[in-house]
Amino acid sequence: MFWSAIALFPNHTRASATPIWEVELAGSSAISGLDFDSIGDVIYKNIGTVVADDVTDEDPSHYVNGEPDPQDPGIDIEKFTNGVDADTIEEAVEIAAGETVTWTYEVTNTGDLPFDENEVVVTDDQEGRIL
Repeated sequence: MFWSAIALFPNHTRASATPIWEVELAGSSAISGLDFDSIGDVIYKNIGTVVADDVTDEDPSHYVNGEPDPQDPGIDIEKFTNGVDADTIEEAVEIAAGETVTWTYEVTNTGDLPFDENEVVVTDDQEGRIL
């Protein structure tokens, strides 16, 4: 993004001591396409330029993106058989032949990155009739 400003200063005579004026530009911009693998490595450079009657000067300013807070995504799924979280053989739910089986899946975001419910897809390795 390019910033520019026009500064209006009071009239000074050529006899005045070297005047110093400050011009403050404020703004922000988003840098698209960041490569998170090189954060902290890429140095950006901005150049401030001043132009007056027959004189010009430039001064660079450098900055680098700091390390972002570490992100820790996580997700957990629990599968329940007829309401029981039977993770081990010892917790197995006994189901008689012909009895209805209901599997319920509980998905929990255990990380610090949000996601919408419609972004979650649950699949099971058993489809259709189970023998």
